[in-house]
Amino acid sequence: MGDWYVCILLLLLGLSLGSFFNVVIYRLPRGQSIVKPRSRCPSCKKTIRWFDNIPVVSYVILKGRCRRCGRSISVRYPLVEILTALLLVGLYFKFGQAIFTLIYGVLFAFLVPIAWIDIDRQIIPDKLTIPGFIMGWVLVSAFHFLNWKSALLGSIGTGAFLWGLGVATKSALKKETLGFGDVKLLVMTGVYLGFPDMFLALFLGALCATVFLFFALCLKRLKTTDRIPFGPFIALGIVIYVFIGDTLVHWYDRVILGAI
Repeated sequence: MGDWYVCILLLLLGLSLGSFFNVVIYRLPRGQSIVKPRSRCPSCKKTIRWFDNIPVVSYVILKGRCRRCGRSISVRYPLVEILTALLLVGLYFKFGQAIFTLIYGVLFAFLVPIAWIDIDRQIIPDKLTIPGFIMGWVLVSAFHFLNWKSALLGSIGTGAFLWGLGVATKSALKKETLGFGDVKLLVMTGVYLGFPDMFLALFLGALCATVFLFFALCLKRLKTTDRIPFGPFIALGIVIYVFIGDTLVHWYDRVILGAI
């Protein structure tokens, strides 16, 4: 099967998964079943018929509105579907049919809903981090893409580091700066990346968060007292690491260390 056929299949799979992730993002924080009932309009609660539930296509045809009540539907829905599809296709272009396409595909399948739930509700559900953690260890045991010491240190080490940082900053600033959900997210993702890679991904996420905060404060989109979720930046740092982490490490070795 040619590469383009695989890409098309992954694109369709990603769109379908993204549609399911939208259900997870909406229902899981509200304590609702993600299996039933069928998809409903968030406004009028009417069941969405199958031809109005085709990923991206239906949103475009209906111009982002419910066919029944005419209320607008969040642009998040097609964005999640497109993002999931692009991540899967991107993994195939990066790794081909190597096992890392499967491993990081599973990791991204947890990161996408986690990041969006954190954006919407500023929580990171245990119902996602715990299964993600277990799945990571299953993959490590089955495929041996990391040794267990690296996986353990990447998981517990980065989690403990962020927890300690949160305790220190809370003591210094007299307010909560990092949530324990962020710690659990690192414990989950560290299994997939191992040590020291997870620390690099965390650094990239923190760097993205710093840049975002800088411009948001300069443009007065945020106040210094506002809280922003850190989970999406952790997820972004991991995505950046997966796709260009090896390039960044090579650049660091050649440019930075070479100049010393």
